Amino acid sequence: MVDSDLSILHVTNRFFGGVKTAISHLTDADFKDQHYLLDLSPGQADLNSKAILQATVRCRSKNPFSIRQAIKKACKDWNIDVIHAHSTWAGVYSRVFCFGVPVVYQPHGLSFSNPAKGKLPRLIYLFVERLLARRSDAAIAVGKYEYKTIIQNLPVRKVEIIRNWSSHEVKPWKNIKPESNVVIGSVGRLCTEKDPLFFLKLATKLNALSSNYSFVWLGAGENNLEQALISGGIRVTGWIDPKAVEDQMEKLDIYVSTSISEAMPFAFLDSVSTGIPTFLRQIPAFSEEGLPTFYSEDELASAIHGFVNGKMNGAYLESFDEHRNRFIGLKEIERYRSFLLSLTRNKS
Repeated sequence: MVDSDLSILHVTNRFFGGVKTAISHLTDADFKDQHYLLDLSPGQADLNSKAILQATVRCRSKNPFSIRQAIKKACKDWNIDVIHAHSTWAGVYSRVFCFGVPVVYQPHGLSFSNPAKGKLPRLIYLFVERLLARRSDAAIAVGKYEYKTIIQNLPVRKVEIIRNWSSHEVKPWKNIKPESNVVIGSVGRLCTEKDPLFFLKLATKLNALSSNYSFVWLGAGENNLEQALISGGIRVTGWIDPKAVEDQMEKLDIYVSTSISEAMPFAFLDSVSTGIPTFLRQIPAFSEEGLPTFYSEDELASAIHGFVNGKMNGAYLESFDEHRNRFIGLKEIERYRSFLLSLTRNKS
């Protein structure tokens, strides 16, 4: 192996959403590296990927020893230099067994710090993560909060921040006309972590302030949450392909993140890069980066309504400019490669 030629095995049980986007970004570079994928995702394969991969193997077995054999075979067949494990379960399978190559763990959001999980599940996740951390050669965090959480809780040898980024060019901020229909949207799976009921309460409060608002959720998920949004007058698109998501995002006047736990979501990065005025519910991942955030539905509704009516436009958008220029177009691939190379040199 030379510095210009790494063979990397990406292992994930979540080859969809943000993990799929992250892998796509990391493999999209003008280097001679060879990227391979072992996809442990349940159900039918998602073929709508921009990831540039030498080969993909799909393992649908839930048997840990079958998964071990699949990883071992991939390492041997493809002469793997580094295993990059994405998300919790892929991190378990990649670290509980020994494969003779460095293992880098990227949680894409730590389960033990997610309030959407119960207290007992979070303690169990923390216990398991602490055990497996000693079998990790390194970990990757996507922001300051995740980095701090790993450092403070897990005995990992080496931790590096490799930020997520948007693939979109930065565009001027959209102008909103308060007398026209203002479309407000959010993106993601309908689940407790994304907290769509917060979005529903926000919509109710904004509708009480003006009849010029309409709301859309791009995604699908738990049926009870979907029905709650629809009953509240919010349009739910269901699952749509990435191009359709981009098209729908372009029609938004305002993007809102209502999640109670995130690492650094691509939907947020894409919204600010394409000039969609963006409002964020307060969570540590955002506040640790110095991004403007809001604690409650009332506070958020008041801020959005004031923004639409021109009371805070300039100052609010200026507060985002530094951050969108820091995140957007921040190609972290070279730092990622240097980080992996340092691990392979240490093993040689």
